[in-house]
Amino acid sequence: MITGAPEITGDVVVIGNAGAEYDTRGYVTAYDVKTGARKWRFFTILHDPATGPQENADLEATLRTWGPDSRWDLGGGTAWDAINHDARFDTVYVGVGNGGPYPAWVRSPGSGDNLFPSSIVALDRKTGRVKWHYQETPSDSWDFTATQPMILTDMVVDGRNRPVIVHAPKNGFLFVIDRETGKPLRINPLVRVNWASGYDLKTGRGAAHAGRRAV
Repeated sequence: MITGAPEITGDVVVIGNAGAEYDTRGYVTAYDVKTGARKWRFFTILHDPATGPQENADLEATLRTWGPDSRWDLGGGTAWDAINHDARFDTVYVGVGNGGPYPAWVRSPGSGDNLFPSSIVALDRKTGRVKWHYQETPSDSWDFTATQPMILTDMVVDGRNRPVIVHAPKNGFLFVIDRETGKPLRINPLVRVNWASGYDLKTGRGAAHAGRRAV
């Protein structure tokens, strides 16, 4: 099902889907604005590798972030809002929702970060290929979606004027991310946060508190 607004850019309209809580597999699709023909589709989450190669070559590299016993039948990672086009870099930024089910140890026992749920993914507008990605909540188990609205602006950071995304997802932190590279430049808590102590800007990873598990 579709619950968000489409993003019209150039000769395509880009739209995602919803329903990560209902075994839906996430993707975004670009359609020709004149004919309605599908130009490309990017899946935000893997299908069962045993059934064949992934639809997008970029997904093959994400296999290492999922465990061999993952529940491929459950899906998740829907992109139901927060789709933005950046004319400067001809890039479409997609905010990806939660994995399904919520707890990482249920959907992918013993696995890693689980890409691309709870991430911002930068796609080439013409081809749908990944330019960069940044996961705001690795191995999300709390429904900390990244589907909230993005602000695209320029900001002076460390003495340089940088093109940035300013984003406040559900995990309680405010992110300032370089739009060209995907590198986080600043990450600060907006509210009292009890799932993580903060982020390492060098790695971009959050330091989750031990024992903070979704139920």
